[in-house]
Amino acid sequence: MGKQTLTALIQQGHYAEGLVLGEKLCKESPDDVTLWMILIKLYGASGKYEGVIHCCDRVIALEPGNVTAYYNRGLALRLLGRFPEAEQAFRSALSLDPSQIAAASELGKILKDTGRNTEAIKVYNKLLDDNPTAPALKQASIYASLAFSQVLCHLFEAAEESCRSALQLDPNCVAAHNNLAQALKERGLLAQSIEQQRETIRLAPDIAEFHSNLLLDLNYLTDLDPCVCAHEHRQWGERHGACREKITKHINTNDPNRRLRIGYVSPDFREHSVAFFITPLLSAHNRNHVEIFCYSNVLHPDSTTQYLAGLSDQWRNIRELDDVRLAELIQLDKIDILVDLAGHTSGNRLKVFGMKPAPIQVTWLGYPNTTGLREVDYRLTDEWADPPGITDELHTENLVRLPNGFLCYRPFDNTPEISAKPEAGNRPVTFGCFNNSAKINNKVLDTWCEILTYLPEARMLLKSRQLHDPGLRRRFRKEIALRSVNPDRIDMLGIVDNTIEHLALYGRVDIALDTFPYNGTTTTCEALWMGVPVITLAGNCHASRVGMTLLHGLGLNELIASSPEEYRETATNLAARPKQLAIYGTNLRSMMRKSPLTNATGFAHDIEEAYRSMWHHWCKRATTNSC
Repeated sequence: MGKQTLTALIQQGHYAEGLVLGEKLCKESPDDVTLWMILIKLYGASGKYEGVIHCCDRVIALEPGNVTAYYNRGLALRLLGRFPEAEQAFRSALSLDPSQIAAASELGKILKDTGRNTEAIKVYNKLLDDNPTAPALKQASIYASLAFSQVLCHLFEAAEESCRSALQLDPNCVAAHNNLAQALKERGLLAQSIEQQRETIRLAPDIAEFHSNLLLDLNYLTDLDPCVCAHEHRQWGERHGACREKITKHINTNDPNRRLRIGYVSPDFREHSVAFFITPLLSAHNRNHVEIFCYSNVLHPDSTTQYLAGLSDQWRNIRELDDVRLAELIQLDKIDILVDLAGHTSGNRLKVFGMKPAPIQVTWLGYPNTTGLREVDYRLTDEWADPPGITDELHTENLVRLPNGFLCYRPFDNTPEISAKPEAGNRPVTFGCFNNSAKINNKVLDTWCEILTYLPEARMLLKSRQLHDPGLRRRFRKEIALRSVNPDRIDMLGIVDNTIEHLALYGRVDIALDTFPYNGTTTTCEALWMGVPVITLAGNCHASRVGMTLLHGLGLNELIASSPEEYRETATNLAARPKQLAIYGTNLRSMMRKSPLTNATGFAHDIEEAYRSMWHHWCKRATTNSC
């Protein structure tokens, strides 16, 4: 009778009542495996994963061969972030029953979540080989998981094949559509990627992450009207930013001159491009004026994570917090100004900003566009990336233009010295681009190939993590050949062992060519720091004007083009001036050291002045509203 009652309570969703009864019955009948299994369900449904583990341990003690207990134990441990123990639980389940598809799938997830994607690929492939007669929907799910790990291993062509296998089995497999979009994007097939993104959103309209993926991809398109792009971002805000849990009353003390509590939210407090620009700010902030809280949504912390934690006054690991609990923590910390560093990139917590946990909310750095959220009050930029009166209407935020540029760069600590190149006039010039290959669209390829056609002896070096994929290298070679350029003139490199080796590759480059309309940022700074001039094409929106910001800050306006024709002309003219190239190689690093681009103290002062102005405005409004 008791077991029937417990089952009924689970079906009715009365978990708290069920837990009281279940614990009582298990105490009365401690050797009843069925009761313990029911209690596992109740603890799991209640989100009490430590209770699940306790019950599973009891079942395993009673029945050492109970596969389901090991499986549930692994699920609970994974949800608690105890990955090594979870992995062992799933492996134990599989050792008892190798046909356990669910356990093998979860093991693959553990391997993926711990960065062991090559192992995950082997697990998923074995799972498919061992279960050829599994239900179609289950096979589709495995193919989709396989594709995700293949994307993370930069095997984009293989990932595309896996996704298409999944969709043959289940045309409505959301994960397959989403992962196919990522694989296509990484291969530079943007139109096809966006088509898949829209299908993903159609199938799962409530998943904000999928909608964010679409918005990120839009920044890569060559012919998209910025107004259309802005509208798409506002739609995200309207669909995902309207939160019932919105905090409408803030209790922050409205003293305009007190020390401010600044919170930075990011998934990229790690070895990532964002770290090169947040590090100088955190290190140079005036601690008499601001107290720094970092909310880290990092999946795989590393030494950079540890270093950044040391630069903050308060460090919060938020990876396991849902949006409501994170918003409550931010309000409990009494944050005055909350700063988003991710925008619509992977791992963002923009839905938390939709709850308005801080009285002032800002976006900066990690994303080259508006958030689309009206709850975000300001966006930090400058007059070169966002000319006054031109891009303001494209944002839901008020644009705050910092006087000396919106970026401050800290070079890698162990940067190699600039290598002496053979005299450029006595050898063919080598162009280079180390940007994300997804930014290399047909118009960029057209322009680069025109440059190489004009300079028939010139060569080019492309490097990106995506070029680890042999399929992408084959595609680029084909595209280059179609433009009447011998692909053998283009060297393509993928992943290298470390940052020092990556930076040393600039010794093979004379002139760096920026991508458009999505400019490089870190890659541009790296090239300049390594003595390599960068030619950029300034466009009509922020993503296409970051190169202009960086070069203007160094006084290198001669390297900023306003049209593809001018870009091509600038490149060919510079290639014919070996003495000027030598001057750049000798002077660029010292120019950067003397420029606002590496002046951390000045940059922190500019940002703190902006924060103080925002705070004064809020205090004035709060005082007026209280009268």
